Amino acid sequence: MQQLGSERGVSTILVMGGSGDYFDVADHIVQLVDYQVRDVTDTAKRIAAEVPTGRTAEGLTAMAAPVSRVPLAEGIDSTNEYGHHSVSAPAAQRLLFGREEIDLSDVSELVEPAQTLAIGPAVEKLTREFDEERLLREAIDCLVAEVREHRLEVLDPHQRGTLAWFRGFELAAAVNRFRSLHIGGDETPAPR
Repeated sequence: MQQLGSERGVSTILVMGGSGDYFDVADHIVQLVDYQVRDVTDTAKRIAAEVPTGRTAEGLTAMAAPVSRVPLAEGIDSTNEYGHHSVSAPAAQRLLFGREEIDLSDVSELVEPAQTLAIGPAVEKLTREFDEERLLREAIDCLVAEVREHRLEVLDPHQRGTLAWFRGFELAAAVNRFRSLHIGGDETPAPR
């Protein structure tokens, strides 16, 4: 946890009941008493100093920088086995894209099939942006900005009203679940 915070700027919240195991490493400690939140950091730190856990520190090596992902357009194809364009979302956690079925059951933020249905044409549009140089994050950020500016009509020119808003996170989750996704480039660590 300390490495995530100090090296990556990621905050972590642990919710525990009746355990002081993390008093010595926590930055802030709050306690819920009769539905009231109390800051007990000073008291907890004093307890941690008086009763050390004796735990061995783990993960003291530096975390590796994340690898930049440069997706390639090849492989992602909305053509089904009959040669027809086929993109559908029979459920919020299931995207049918050409010959692939993308399992989004671990993407709990998707609650409407209309969101997943919007991700289908977003993947198609995104794939046209893959140029062997552009990072996946950059391509997704640009597409999300375009959808935010011009609304969902950029994904559905017929404006049928069957699509719902999604975030870049859900789009990235879908793209990263394609079995046919090819990654190119030198896969250098991403800048901090």
